[in-house]
Amino acid sequence: MDSRNGLKKERVWLLAARLHRSAQNTDSWDITSRRRWEDASRATRAVDDPEKRFLLLSFDKDAERFFLETSEKLHRLLKRGISVDVDGVVLRFTFLGYSESMLGASTMMFFHEDDKFTVKGLLESFGALDAVFRRSSYGKYAARLGLSFSSTVVARKLQQEDLVKIEDRFAQDGSCTTDGVGLITDSLAQEICVELDISSNTSIFQCRLAGIKGLFVRTPDADFLRIARSRTAKLAYRPSMYKYDGGPLVLEVNAISKVAPGPARLNIQFILILLALKVKVAVFETLLQAQLKKIADIFSNREEAIDFLERGDDVLLDSLAEPSLRQDLYEMLYAGFDLNEPRLKWAMQKLQQLIFKRLREKLNIEVPDSAYLFGVADETETLQAGEVYVNMSRRGNLIGRTLLVGKNPAYAPGDLQIFKVVDSTLLRSSCPADCIVFASSRSCPRSPSDTISGADLDGDKYFVTWDPQLVPSSVHSPQPRPKLAKEDLRLAIESKVQAAAEVFVAQRNKMLLGQMSNEWLKVAEFSPDGPKHPWCIGLVPLLERALDMAKTGDDVKQLRQEFRALAFVTPAKNLFGSPSHLSTLRALIPKSADTPFEHWTRDPHLDAMKSLPSVSQDAYKREMAMARWLIRNFNSELAEALNKSENPTTSLNSVSIKKVERSDTERRNKEGECSGTERSSQADDVTRKYINMHFNDSKDSEMLLRLRAAVWYEVGYAHQRNAFAWIGQRYLCRLKAAATTPREPISIGNVSLPLIPTTSATPTASQSRPPLSQASQDTLGGPWTFVRQQQTDSAESLTSTGTDETPDIVSVLLRCTQQQHKVVFESDGPKQKLVCSCGVNMEQVRVND
Repeated sequence: MDSRNGLKKERVWLLAARLHRSAQNTDSWDITSRRRWEDASRATRAVDDPEKRFLLLSFDKDAERFFLETSEKLHRLLKRGISVDVDGVVLRFTFLGYSESMLGASTMMFFHEDDKFTVKGLLESFGALDAVFRRSSYGKYAARLGLSFSSTVVARKLQQEDLVKIEDRFAQDGSCTTDGVGLITDSLAQEICVELDISSNTSIFQCRLAGIKGLFVRTPDADFLRIARSRTAKLAYRPSMYKYDGGPLVLEVNAISKVAPGPARLNIQFILILLALKVKVAVFETLLQAQLKKIADIFSNREEAIDFLERGDDVLLDSLAEPSLRQDLYEMLYAGFDLNEPRLKWAMQKLQQLIFKRLREKLNIEVPDSAYLFGVADETETLQAGEVYVNMSRRGNLIGRTLLVGKNPAYAPGDLQIFKVVDSTLLRSSCPADCIVFASSRSCPRSPSDTISGADLDGDKYFVTWDPQLVPSSVHSPQPRPKLAKEDLRLAIESKVQAAAEVFVAQRNKMLLGQMSNEWLKVAEFSPDGPKHPWCIGLVPLLERALDMAKTGDDVKQLRQEFRALAFVTPAKNLFGSPSHLSTLRALIPKSADTPFEHWTRDPHLDAMKSLPSVSQDAYKREMAMARWLIRNFNSELAEALNKSENPTTSLNSVSIKKVERSDTERRNKEGECSGTERSSQADDVTRKYINMHFNDSKDSEMLLRLRAAVWYEVGYAHQRNAFAWIGQRYLCRLKAAATTPREPISIGNVSLPLIPTTSATPTASQSRPPLSQASQDTLGGPWTFVRQQQTDSAESLTSTGTDETPDIVSVLLRCTQQQHKVVFESDGPKQKLVCSCGVNMEQVRVND
């Protein structure tokens, strides 16, 4: 379960395949495939076995040059389909389609058909998507198909009487002031908060519902009745939210507003525009220096390090999440490892390198007095143009303050606008918290959201700051928005598959948009006029057309020709050697060099014989002999995989995909830092293979896995092999935590972190560890009760598999928590008690030998 943004999202296995040239015959093509975790969606919930139904296909560079050279070549591939060996069975996959995000990533979805499920039947279950294609372009069809592949959780099955349509509102220029935003009753919102186990104060729900897409804003029941004029309805949607007919009447939540959202970040475009608006570079230098100090503090302060990591997007409370460098560090810090432990210190230095590299490239400077907020419409119609309402009580009172508001991407000087925060009794009683409320009345000359990079209210998040040093004295007029291009009608086209091939070849990877953006950046960064240079301003309409090209059906060839004509007269070639507006900021960011492993001194708490006194010498010797043999194999396989990273040659026809066990120890490396290099997927596969074979908690007891982890750690350090030593990191963290806290933290169900028991005694000075931060406590809130589980020193724990007539209580605990039951588990010495909402009431006493 994925707890990003407070939502606990289910994850499923899907096949991911890559098309590449065969090593044996350069005139033929092979497919290399593996399973990977993806968030569940409407599509994955619609079939019986998604991991054998869906296949995401991507192309390596050679395959791109061949198959994507023309739409005809790709069309033939899509019509033919592909065959893949899955668990020893060759399955045939038929082209299903792709979403707008898949188009941007140059991937597409295939589907395995049989008598039970077909592509045609699956697409029909999503709604009347074919009607979208017939009246529009395949790009618009792809955007609508994306609703069914969005990462969502099911909130509620609905009846037709639960819904009511209300009208949109429009500004004087005809732009929609309520584009993409509807209403949800306070009573239903409260029920959904309970069902999804999220904060009861959640005010905004980004949802998918049949063919409806957008935000549902929590509204007092009385106000909802006044606006919707329906006593049975609980959700009100607008025409701007309605994308197509049909589809399941199931409310699916994609994202929610954050209660007391944290600070937001600037980026290069925002900084360049603000510099052009006379904000002094010293303001950004001060903010950057404060951020660099925070980064430096994580090396000497455990609490600062944990807080820093918790604010990362890839730290998930999920035992099946794809681990990353941040996730590994997070677990090690909570386990109580010393900050000078060589692995922890080395990993922190690797993280610092990544942070500095990203900061230098993106200049994503944190602004303490800022937030990313959903934008919604003022349903009271009391706000006037230039006014907003913002209620973030935990971030201070903003009434009367002046805000700078923007949205990514921003290219025009007028894409950043200023608003005044106002207040009234009516606004306080009717408007939601933790969002920015824009005016929606007819008195607005133009939709306020449209003035900000052409944004809308269907889920766009706005950069909002009240830092007075970042709010310029004046801003430019909003950028005029170009009229939408006439949609490319395809009533007479030969087939939908042919149209899919044409759009994919023309628009994959958003290559044209990337070229335009790079040219804009060259001129805006080095020209004395910055983003106000006439050439940059002239490029903005083309950039905005490229951004929406898939949905509008704009002519790609025509747009490319217009860009080439403008690029021919670019001033960038005359700016070579000119000073950059950003050079002083980049100069502040240290350039950290690669650092070797500092030393190979082992942590005494990870000594197998000392930490696990009940383990016999024979068991230790067996594991040691096995580790000494396996380290040679692991190093050899890892080196071979790294050598293959530039030219994958494994054919799926000769190597079957083996199902990866869904265990607590499944470890994957999203960022590729576990081995100290940017590893290829082949190298990841090697590590995954060893984890699955040797650290699988469904096969071996907890005590045996801890012993194995400690032995591999000892052997890895003896041979100075970091990657091998820490393959069993999760169990090393448990060993360390057991030694450094008075009561052993345990990992329960979907939560992978070594949790600090809430009932523990006061630790001694040598055992003290920081308490869970408020962010962690909020995320871990809910029905779980975490209490002590004593380490069992019996020989039985080495061999127990939980398959006796009386099931092992820990096995039942893991099974119940993985099924999201409400569990209370207590342990006091040898006595353990489990009470579960499913009816299980167990008490077990273990007798030590």
